[in-house]
Amino acid sequence: MSERRPGWYWPWAIAGVITLQASVIIATVIVAVGPQSRAVEPDYYQRALNWDEQAAEQRTPDRLGWAVTLDVGDQQGPFPKRTLEATLSDAAGPIEDASVSAVLFPTADAGSRAELPLESVGDGRYRAEATMPHTGRWEIRLTIVRGDDRALVIEHAELG
Repeated sequence: MSERRPGWYWPWAIAGVITLQASVIIATVIVAVGPQSRAVEPDYYQRALNWDEQAAEQRTPDRLGWAVTLDVGDQQGPFPKRTLEATLSDAAGPIEDASVSAVLFPTADAGSRAELPLESVGDGRYRAEATMPHTGRWEIRLTIVRGDDRALVIEHAELG
């Protein structure tokens, strides 16, 4: 039986560290390009260039004295449908003559977006049926157009 020389383990330790590093890189690449990697904002560069306009749209409801509330209803039966209802009003009362649309997505998967128009149901209420299959935190962006005024309201909802 031969005796082990001092430091015999160093080549194995270096090979182990290199193998571990390669495994971490491969796992990172798989996660980065896998099906859950769609959490990038579409047109993010253009939105960044137009940030001032978007910020102005977000201030529009306050500037005009609009009150905007959003309600996400409970899941209807076994299907992932929910009622999305926005209520708009100003100092004169309910806002009836607006055009309202929504973009909604779970914050964990910004690539799973749904865009839908909300229909007026009277008394300043605008409603749509939304398919929201995931639980957790959702971002809902309401775009409200009334005459020459355009507003953006961003709300978050926690769905259980």
